[in-house]
Amino acid sequence: MGATKRALFERCPLCRTGVVEITAKTALAGRSLSINPCTVCGAVFSASGHGFFRLGYCDPRKLSAVKARGYPRSVCSDCMPIIECWVGKTLSKAEWDALAAGIVTERWAAYRGYVELEAEFSPARPAGPTVVDLGEGEVVHHETTVSLSELAIPGDLHDEAQLVLTNSRLVIFHQAAVFDIRLADIEKVEPSFPGFIIKTRGTRYPLYCFPAPGDPVYHAIVTALKRIH
Repeated sequence: MGATKRALFERCPLCRTGVVEITAKTALAGRSLSINPCTVCGAVFSASGHGFFRLGYCDPRKLSAVKARGYPRSVCSDCMPIIECWVGKTLSKAEWDALAAGIVTERWAAYRGYVELEAEFSPARPAGPTVVDLGEGEVVHHETTVSLSELAIPGDLHDEAQLVLTNSRLVIFHQAAVFDIRLADIEKVEPSFPGFIIKTRGTRYPLYCFPAPGDPVYHAIVTALKRIH
């Protein structure tokens, strides 16, 4: 009886520095296996069966320390577009190993293309209640929850707000303020990992928005702006 360890990932797919190990414990009741967090960044994986593993947790601050970058510009910038956050994703061991080696797998590249294609079409959201009073001919393309930087709203960092994108404007509802922005007045939208910034005409500071991982809102906004410019 006792415990033994072996490497599941000799190089962590996230920080590419630590090791992710499996601990096998033998007791009177039988043998049990558990996957330990990465020895360096603390990333947590779980088995999904048939050689597939799910990333359940990562700590951007630890990843930032490993990569000598300032939070929140951490591993998120290695994942390229905002949509490519690995948390919650299930991949095969071979695919995780490929990521650890710096290779973008075909399946993930296909997923990225699908999300960008989905945003490119910007379909009207199914009819239903919305927090925005829509004008004539106005339709909702995307509605989601984002967090705002303290540069935009006084108070706690990353305050939660409701964002609604229509074919003519972007409306952000926060308990302290409402931003009703005409798309024609937006001068710039660009990534600021792990979110993006919105700069509007006549304002001194940009608005920093942080959507949930996997939310294609940034691409939806960019597509909407292309259509009016």
